[in-house]
Amino acid sequence: MGRLVEKKGVNFLLDAWAKLPPRLREEPLTIIGDGPMKPALMDQARKLGIQPVFAGPQPREAVFAAMARHRIFAMPSIRAANGDSEGLPIVLMEAQALGMAVVAFDDGPMREAIRPGQSGLLAERRDTGSYAAHLERLLLSADLCESFGRAGREWVNNSFHIRSNMAELEDYYDEIIGRRERRH
Repeated sequence: MGRLVEKKGVNFLLDAWAKLPPRLREEPLTIIGDGPMKPALMDQARKLGIQPVFAGPQPREAVFAAMARHRIFAMPSIRAANGDSEGLPIVLMEAQALGMAVVAFDDGPMREAIRPGQSGLLAERRDTGSYAAHLERLLLSADLCESFGRAGREWVNNSFHIRSNMAELEDYYDEIIGRRERRH
Protein backbone atom coordinates (compact mmCIF):
# COMPACT_ATOMS: atom_id res chain seq x y z
CA MET A 1 0.00 0.00 0.00
CA GLY A 2 1.19 3.43 -0.79
CA ARG A 3 2.89 5.42 -3.44
CA LEU A 4 4.70 3.21 -5.92
CA VAL A 5 8.18 4.68 -5.56
CA GLU A 6 11.59 3.10 -5.06
CA LYS A 7 11.59 3.15 -1.25
CA LYS A 8 8.44 0.98 -1.13
CA GLY A 9 10.47 -1.93 -2.59
CA VAL A 10 7.55 -3.42 -4.54
CA ASN A 11 10.01 -4.63 -7.18
CA PHE A 12 11.61 -6.82 -4.49
CA LEU A 13 8.21 -8.20 -3.51
CA LEU A 14 7.50 -9.12 -7.12
CA ASP A 15 10.87 -10.88 -7.42
CA ALA A 16 10.23 -12.75 -4.17
CA TRP A 17 6.70 -13.72 -5.26
CA ALA A 18 8.09 -15.16 -8.50
CA LYS A 19 10.39 -17.42 -6.43
CA LEU A 20 7.47 -19.06 -4.64
CA PRO A 21 6.35 -22.55 -5.70
CA PRO A 22 3.81 -22.33 -8.55
CA ARG A 23 0.81 -23.26 -6.39
CA LEU A 24 1.59 -20.48 -3.90
CA ARG A 25 2.02 -17.90 -6.66
CA GLU A 26 -1.68 -18.42 -7.32
CA GLU A 27 -2.54 -16.92 -3.93
CA PRO A 28 -3.88 -13.36 -4.27
CA LEU A 29 -1.26 -10.62 -4.23
CA THR A 30 -2.85 -7.18 -4.08
CA ILE A 31 -0.86 -4.00 -4.57
CA ILE A 32 -2.74 -0.86 -3.61
CA GLY A 33 -1.44 2.51 -4.69
CA ASP A 34 -0.19 4.45 -7.64
CA GLY A 35 2.98 6.23 -8.57
CA PRO A 36 5.74 6.67 -11.09
CA MET A 37 6.96 3.05 -10.84
CA LYS A 38 3.59 1.45 -11.62
CA PRO A 39 4.22 0.88 -15.37
CA ALA A 40 7.64 -0.65 -14.67
CA LEU A 41 6.23 -2.84 -11.89
CA MET A 42 3.41 -4.07 -14.13
CA ASP A 43 5.98 -4.89 -16.82
CA GLN A 44 8.19 -6.65 -14.26
CA ALA A 45 5.25 -8.79 -13.09
CA ARG A 46 4.40 -9.72 -16.69
CA LYS A 47 8.02 -10.71 -17.42
CA LEU A 48 8.15 -12.77 -14.20
CA GLY A 49 4.94 -14.57 -15.14
CA ILE A 50 3.03 -13.50 -12.05
CA GLN A 51 -0.32 -11.77 -11.90
CA PRO A 52 -0.68 -9.47 -8.91
CA VAL A 53 -3.73 -7.25 -8.74
CA PHE A 54 -2.67 -3.63 -9.17
CA ALA A 55 -5.70 -2.06 -7.47
CA GLY A 56 -4.57 1.54 -7.88
CA PRO A 57 -5.30 4.19 -5.26
CA GLN A 58 -8.15 3.30 -2.92
CA PRO A 59 -10.12 5.11 -0.22
CA ARG A 60 -9.29 4.19 3.37
CA GLU A 61 -12.38 1.96 3.75
CA ALA A 62 -11.41 -0.06 0.68
CA VAL A 63 -7.84 -0.41 1.96
CA PHE A 64 -9.06 -1.84 5.27
CA ALA A 65 -11.51 -4.13 3.44
CA ALA A 66 -8.65 -5.43 1.28
CA MET A 67 -6.52 -5.97 4.37
CA ALA A 68 -9.37 -7.96 5.96
CA ARG A 69 -9.40 -10.29 2.92
CA HIS A 70 -5.70 -11.15 3.31
CA ARG A 71 -3.83 -12.68 6.23
CA ILE A 72 -0.31 -11.49 5.34
CA PHE A 73 0.90 -7.92 4.94
CA ALA A 74 4.12 -7.53 2.93
CA MET A 75 6.16 -4.37 3.54
CA PRO A 76 9.33 -4.69 1.41
CA SER A 77 10.50 -1.12 2.04
CA ILE A 78 14.13 -0.21 1.43
CA ARG A 79 16.40 2.83 1.51
CA ALA A 80 16.18 4.36 -1.97
CA ALA A 81 19.25 5.41 -3.95
CA ASN A 82 18.51 9.05 -3.07
CA GLY A 83 18.46 8.19 0.66
CA ASP A 84 14.67 8.29 1.01
CA SER A 85 13.35 5.69 3.44
CA GLU A 86 10.34 4.90 5.58
CA GLY A 87 9.70 6.51 8.91
CA LEU A 88 7.87 4.45 11.49
CA PRO A 89 5.30 2.84 9.16
CA ILE A 90 1.80 3.43 10.48
CA VAL A 91 0.37 1.02 7.89
CA LEU A 92 2.47 -1.78 9.38
CA MET A 93 0.96 -1.10 12.79
CA GLU A 94 -2.52 -0.91 11.25
CA ALA A 95 -1.96 -4.29 9.59
CA GLN A 96 -0.96 -5.83 12.90
CA ALA A 97 -3.89 -4.20 14.68
CA LEU A 98 -6.11 -5.88 12.08
CA GLY A 99 -4.53 -9.25 12.94
CA MET A 100 -2.30 -9.67 9.90
CA ALA A 101 1.05 -11.43 9.99
CA VAL A 102 3.71 -9.17 8.50
CA VAL A 103 6.86 -9.64 6.42
CA ALA A 104 9.36 -6.83 6.00
CA PHE A 105 13.00 -6.29 5.24
CA ASP A 106 15.21 -5.78 8.29
CA ASP A 107 15.78 -2.15 7.39
CA GLY A 108 15.09 1.18 9.02
CA PRO A 109 12.56 1.19 11.85
CA MET A 110 10.96 -2.16 11.04
CA ARG A 111 12.32 -3.75 14.24
CA GLU A 112 10.52 -1.02 16.20
CA ALA A 113 7.25 -1.60 14.36
CA ILE A 114 7.00 -5.39 14.70
CA ARG A 115 8.14 -8.14 17.05
CA PRO A 116 10.34 -10.32 14.83
CA GLY A 117 9.40 -13.98 15.16
CA GLN A 118 6.27 -13.14 17.14
CA SER A 119 4.11 -10.79 15.05
CA GLY A 120 6.00 -11.07 11.80
CA LEU A 121 9.18 -11.99 10.01
CA LEU A 122 12.13 -9.88 8.90
CA ALA A 123 14.11 -10.83 5.81
CA GLU A 124 17.67 -9.77 5.11
CA ARG A 125 17.82 -6.39 3.38
CA ARG A 126 17.06 -6.65 -0.32
CA ASP A 127 17.34 -10.46 -0.19
CA THR A 128 14.40 -11.70 -2.24
CA GLY A 129 15.26 -15.34 -1.50
CA SER A 130 14.93 -14.72 2.24
CA TYR A 131 11.77 -12.68 1.65
CA ALA A 132 10.26 -15.48 -0.48
CA ALA A 133 11.10 -18.06 2.20
CA HIS A 134 9.24 -15.99 4.81
CA LEU A 135 6.25 -15.53 2.51
CA GLU A 136 6.19 -19.26 1.79
CA ARG A 137 6.35 -20.13 5.48
CA LEU A 138 3.36 -17.91 6.21
CA LEU A 139 1.37 -18.92 3.13
CA LEU A 140 1.72 -22.57 4.17
CA SER A 141 0.66 -22.00 7.78
CA ALA A 142 -2.68 -20.39 8.59
CA ASP A 143 -1.99 -21.26 12.25
CA LEU A 144 1.27 -19.29 12.26
CA CYS A 145 -0.47 -16.34 10.59
CA GLU A 146 -3.18 -16.48 13.24
CA SER A 147 -0.61 -16.64 16.04
CA PHE A 148 1.35 -13.71 14.57
CA GLY A 149 -1.92 -11.83 14.09
CA ARG A 150 -2.87 -12.21 17.77
CA ALA A 151 0.62 -11.21 18.89
CA GLY A 152 0.61 -8.24 16.50
CA ARG A 153 -2.71 -6.92 17.83
CA GLU A 154 -1.40 -7.22 21.38
CA TRP A 155 1.94 -5.60 20.46
CA VAL A 156 0.31 -2.60 18.79
CA ASN A 157 -2.25 -2.17 21.55
CA ASN A 158 0.42 -2.28 24.27
CA SER A 159 3.19 -0.37 22.51
CA PHE A 160 1.46 2.15 20.28
CA HIS A 161 -1.79 2.94 22.05
CA ILE A 162 -2.37 6.70 22.08
CA ARG A 163 -3.18 6.87 25.79
CA SER A 164 -0.03 5.09 26.94
CA ASN A 165 2.11 7.05 24.47
CA MET A 166 0.59 10.34 25.62
CA ALA A 167 1.23 9.41 29.25
CA GLU A 168 4.88 8.64 28.44
CA LEU A 169 5.21 11.90 26.53
CA GLU A 170 3.67 13.86 29.42
CA ASP A 171 6.09 12.21 31.88
CA TYR A 172 8.99 13.12 29.59
CA TYR A 173 7.91 16.77 29.39
CA ASP A 174 7.36 16.90 33.16
CA GLU A 175 10.93 15.61 33.62
CA ILE A 176 12.36 18.23 31.24
CA ILE A 177 10.38 21.04 32.89
CA GLY A 178 11.51 19.83 36.31
CA ARG A 179 15.17 19.89 35.24
CA ARG A 180 14.83 23.39 33.87
CA GLU A 181 13.11 24.67 37.01
CA ARG A 182 15.86 23.17 39.21
CA ARG A 183 18.52 25.06 37.21
CA HIS A 184 16.81 28.42 37.72
